[in-house]
Amino acid sequence: EYRLSQKTDNSETARLAALNEEAAAFYRRMLFSPEGKFALRYLEKRGFDREAAVTFGLGYAPNDWENLAPLLLDKGYKEGELLQSGLCLKRTRGSGLYDRFRHRLIFPITDMQERVVAFGGRALRSEDEPKYLNSPETHLFQKSRTLYGLPWAARAMAAKGRGLVGEGYFDLLRCHLADFKETVATLGPALHAAPPEALRRRK
Repeated sequence: EYRLSQKTDNSETARLAALNEEAAAFYRRMLFSPEGKFALRYLEKRGFDREAAVTFGLGYAPNDWENLAPLLLDKGYKEGELLQSGLCLKRTRGSGLYDRFRHRLIFPITDMQERVVAFGGRALRSEDEPKYLNSPETHLFQKSRTLYGLPWAARAMAAKGRGLVGEGYFDLLRCHLADFKETVATLGPALHAAPPEALRRRK
């Protein structure tokens, strides 16, 4: 199992990373709870067993509006921190927060310091949109500068002298399980070869 390092300091960045760690642990527990059975069956249909789910730290966001928010508030995090993380949103009517991710398979996204910086959520029903929902950008997470799986792939990339780039979470999982551990994945259409001006035909 891929385990994250535990770093403590009182900085805002460290506190946000710790909040994300709490959320990741909650999602992992939920995947193997009775509520997560649907998500586990979905994984099995896609060709991934429980061991793969543990290896990659996958989780499940329950199908409810308020699961994660009360947990994090009980642990001493403030509403502003939950909003800053992007894990929770403010209600438009009345007071309080609600969870961004609901009834989704959760992929934790880590940086090279092995901190959970964001999450990706895959819808489990065809009627739920968008199909993939990522955390919004924060000072920990910039989508265009982040590659899913890079901490896992770095050692293999150095050993093999190459890196493979896939598109999407499941592509990366399949490659790693097939022993192409030098694979990383983009987080949507976030990479650009050149600005539009450079692609215009010269007259």
